Amino acid sequence: MDIERWETVWKNEKRRLSVNVEEYDCPYDNLSCFADDLCVQCKMDKVQNQY
Repeated sequence: MDIERWETVWKNEKRRLSVNVEEYDCPYDNLSCFADDLCVQCKMDKVQNQY
């Protein structure tokens, strides 16, 4: 891996770690479901609740 690529990855990871993610409890217990990145079921629920 070249140093420029390493630096880009390092900066992205550093930025990712510094982001505050608000807590969100997925009703479907999906570990990859976050308030700003919902799982498919939560996205569907959100759309249904809008109507």
